Amino acid sequence: DFGWDTVEVDGHDLAALIHALDVPRATAGGPPRMIVAHTLKGKGVSFMENVRSWHADEIAPEQYERVLLELQAPPA
Repeated sequence: DFGWDTVEVDGHDLAALIHALDVPRATAGGPPRMIVAHTLKGKGVSFMENVRSWHADEIAPEQYERVLLELQAPPA
């Protein structure tokens, strides 16, 4: 950790991210803070989730509707 104050969070949990970002302001003068956000590439889209190629691929126009529907659906 090289002397840094390291915090690990679920990168898909907005409240956890906000909390991790707010804490450094309260500890000014301490060691620098590193936030490690664990995420899944393409989370919430069945054909993208955890598929490496989607890190840089573009969504084809015919895939937009499916992506939007899957992201708006309640988590399984």
